[in-house]
Amino acid sequence: MPAVAWTYSSLHSALQAWPQSQNAEYVAALPTIIGLGERRLVRDLNLEIFDREDVQESTTPGSRLVAKPTNCVALRSVGLIVDGAYQALELRSYDWCRMYAPDAAELGVPVYYAELREDEIYLVPTPDDAYPVAVRMVALPDDVLSPDAPDDTSWLASRVPDALFAACLMEAEHFLKADDRYGDFASKYHKEILPVARAELRGMIRGGDYSPFKPAAVAATS
Repeated sequence: MPAVAWTYSSLHSALQAWPQSQNAEYVAALPTIIGLGERRLVRDLNLEIFDREDVQESTTPGSRLVAKPTNCVALRSVGLIVDGAYQALELRSYDWCRMYAPDAAELGVPVYYAELREDEIYLVPTPDDAYPVAVRMVALPDDVLSPDAPDDTSWLASRVPDALFAACLMEAEHFLKADDRYGDFASKYHKEILPVARAELRGMIRGGDYSPFKPAAVAATS
């Protein structure tokens, strides 16, 4: 484990050393494994500091599908901009949406959405116009580990290096089809490492939140 933080290079080496595998396919897959580990940890930590807002996509009249932003890890909320105003959509299951609006040819302003696939949102009723889609989501941090900068670290790699290593190692064991080791490490990750990392980061980030021992905020006066 690094004294301060992982770099891409040191994490890459550690993931080779742990299973003692020099398999060419495994080594070639390590950049993907590290990326998947980062996505897993961002999703599992579920911190608001990773939230982003995106209004780049728009609905297509006659189509119920909208692409998620490429850096989306998990959706928080979805809404439309209708006549210049934000209109929140309510989350439902895909089957519920199909039952609510069985005829895709009937157009209107969407009211509900479902997460159809990893990269698509499903809207009902079928959009009758091109509405900007406002998405609030958990996104990957801007500073992820990269083979293009092998000696650089990242926010996750410096704050919670043990949790990042565990998340990457689970992806590695899954790739190697080492089900027994994957199960053992998944249990340790979810029961021991992740709760501690989440608590430490939230305690650090939310140090300015109110508590019974702090005075209530007073509005500034000019």
